[in-house]
Amino acid sequence: MAKLDNKMNLDSLNEQQREAVLATEGPILIIAGAGSGKTRVLTHRIALLLEKGTDPHEILALTFTKKAAGEMRERIRAMVGKQASGLVMGTFHSVFVRFLREYHAYINFPDNFTIFDADDAENCLKTCIMEVLFGSSWNNKEETRNLSEDQKKERKRLLQVYKTKEIASRISILKNEYIVPNNYISDPSLQQQDKKKGYVQLGAIYEMYMKRCKRANAMDFDDILVYIYYLLDRHVEVAKTIARRFRYILVDEYQDTNTIQYDIIRTLSLGHGNICAVGDDSQSIYAFRGAKIDNILNFRRDYPSFRSFKLETNYRSTPEIVDAANRLIEKNDRRIPKVCTAYRKAGLPIDIKYLKNDREEARFIANLIRLRHNAGDCEYSDNAVLYRTNAQARAIEEAMLQAHIPYVIYSGLSFYERQEIKDVLAYIRLVVNRDDDEAFKRICNRPSRGISDATLAALMAAAAKDGRSIFATALEVQETLPQLKPTAVNAVDRFVKEINELAMETKPLDAYEAVKIMLEKSGLYEYYSKEKDDDGRKRTNNINELVNGVLYYVKDQRSGNTDDLPDESLPAYLENIALLSAVDQHADGNDDRVALMTSHCSKGLEFPTVFIAGCEEGLYPSLRTDSGQAQLEEERRLFYVSVTRAMNELILTCCGQRWQYGETSECEPSRFIDEMFPEEKQDN
Repeated sequence: MAKLDNKMNLDSLNEQQREAVLATEGPILIIAGAGSGKTRVLTHRIALLLEKGTDPHEILALTFTKKAAGEMRERIRAMVGKQASGLVMGTFHSVFVRFLREYHAYINFPDNFTIFDADDAENCLKTCIMEVLFGSSWNNKEETRNLSEDQKKERKRLLQVYKTKEIASRISILKNEYIVPNNYISDPSLQQQDKKKGYVQLGAIYEMYMKRCKRANAMDFDDILVYIYYLLDRHVEVAKTIARRFRYILVDEYQDTNTIQYDIIRTLSLGHGNICAVGDDSQSIYAFRGAKIDNILNFRRDYPSFRSFKLETNYRSTPEIVDAANRLIEKNDRRIPKVCTAYRKAGLPIDIKYLKNDREEARFIANLIRLRHNAGDCEYSDNAVLYRTNAQARAIEEAMLQAHIPYVIYSGLSFYERQEIKDVLAYIRLVVNRDDDEAFKRICNRPSRGISDATLAALMAAAAKDGRSIFATALEVQETLPQLKPTAVNAVDRFVKEINELAMETKPLDAYEAVKIMLEKSGLYEYYSKEKDDDGRKRTNNINELVNGVLYYVKDQRSGNTDDLPDESLPAYLENIALLSAVDQHADGNDDRVALMTSHCSKGLEFPTVFIAGCEEGLYPSLRTDSGQAQLEEERRLFYVSVTRAMNELILTCCGQRWQYGETSECEPSRFIDEMFPEEKQDN
């Protein structure tokens, strides 16, 4: 073995970590308790493989956030130098998108397909729901006005049943199981389950949605997994070619993988069997979006020759926090046994506060943070407030405002979800891919071009009828829609001409120069700068910030410190933005604000002081856990994740009363508190 770099010191690892790092061959399962140095082990494993002479392009490392991949790459680069640049490392979606673009012809997509964000996907799905339920002219205002009262009531009833977010969630679960429309429509048992919920037309909606995305040359996040699975499953030679590129596969957060991710990983690793799965079954909390805890629990069944290693030393939290977390999670039956121990010395006892109601709870949290900050005992960013549901954030946010405490809500409105930013990105998407219907709908009349809602509705209906994109229909608007007034036809003609000219002009430019030209010639920047009061200033400042971000992206590409071959183009920038996760979008370690977030969103993060608000039955665990033991154990894992985010101090708050669902409800302390402190009786 080649001599290791001085910065790659295996002696700096504990015995458990070192054993896991040195076991480079065959199927390896590493159970990494919270705060046990999981990233340290992964980076040292990869650095060791490189030091042993493995080509960096033969190592595939998959993560769930871009932030995690970036941190790993920087650590590896510090140990082995420029070799780290050749690693195939990134999120599942970012890595698999590369393969889909490379083999796009096999899945019948152009190589410039775009990726819908959650809002665009939901807008597209909503259109499909409306068309399936009410026909292609559903948005014709004249027809809507002529509906009878009974017809209007029936429409209202159906829209209460077919809620877009709920249908989107159901389709997402189906895709994560690789149940595509044909499979769904041919399976009566699946349809029967949904018919009980009133989703009689789900199959037709799902089929139309997939076709509509395809027509727009676009994929949603789940489609990336669906199409890579299709590529590997239907084209064996392509699967073998891709699999042969890699000798070692490492998967971070293995407990969060779903069925389709599991199948893809297994396909790619069958030839060499060198798969390293790293995760913690005690932190499996995403069943609601398709994650399968069985993937990690059944690793020994899937890979009989596997070796297992446990990382049980917690370097993050105090013994008080680690011991309480152990007592909590040991109540779960379906788990891989482990007992974590704290590396740190004794710290503060866990504090449990019983408050009268949720307003008093929020004021207590805000006042305590303010007093400590004013006394110089903490930065605002040392504190995180976790809660089970987004609805709890309202009272906490109000208390923060009243106490003049800066805060950030994770999973709230991110920078890339702001109206003006989505407008700029929609222009980019339409220039890159003229068949992107959602981008067309968003910006065809922003700034105002005289394309009315009625004109857009007519274009949409004609496009749906002809099975073409809205842009393709708009190119022939005079022939396709002769009933439109000349002014409307001219407005549409000017818009499609503008987009085509922008596409030609920006194609040879880097992303930064292209975006500057787009903002100038589209009139979008000027449009927002004319808004009254502070709105125009805020929106133009946000657009300026986006442009700066594009410039930094281009500079990063030119620096050579990128995950792949440098690409300064507009499509590459667009893909980079589209694949950011919620954590990636909100993370900012230099921002001195209190973090407010759901327990689900807190996974992977850590804070010196953590408040868990609403430690009550009905929230922890959620009322939904009445349906069975599996759901209760998932809720316990969620609380375990919340507890183990705390480094120095953990404060649990319970209310006697809470405002929920439009009324005040009496509350009981969570059973999880009793499970963590079975020998102690807490004073109210």
